[in-house]
Amino acid sequence: TSGVDVGKSNRSTVGIMLSGTRIDSILPGGPAQGSQVNKGHMIIAVDDQAATSENVSTLLVGNDDPGVDVILTIKNSAGSEMDVHITRMATAKIADRRRIFDLFAAIKDRVLKKTDRRESGGGFG
Repeated sequence: TSGVDVGKSNRSTVGIMLSGTRIDSILPGGPAQGSQVNKGHMIIAVDDQAATSENVSTLLVGNDDPGVDVILTIKNSAGSEMDVHITRMATAKIADRRRIFDLFAAIKDRVLKKTDRRESGGGFG
């Protein structure tokens, strides 16, 4: 697994993790989150340039400029292809969003644990 926002990229990311050209995960708070890109999709082209395991990370980083649009041509598990427009984001911004996401997840877990204890008669502790 390789991170698109790791290695050559110091300033921008599209917010996906790859294994070859297959998308392994979407980074919470990243540009790809909420797009039509999903885990398991294959990236077959970036900005109309054919994507391979060897060049996909370099293509995704591009000029490494946050705010620049990139067009991913992806293939889903059914074999359908589509173009998805994503705007590169500053890596520092996605790190901030990730911290906020993690904080909210921790708060949610804590609230659920307290609710479970209350419903089972265990009280707070």
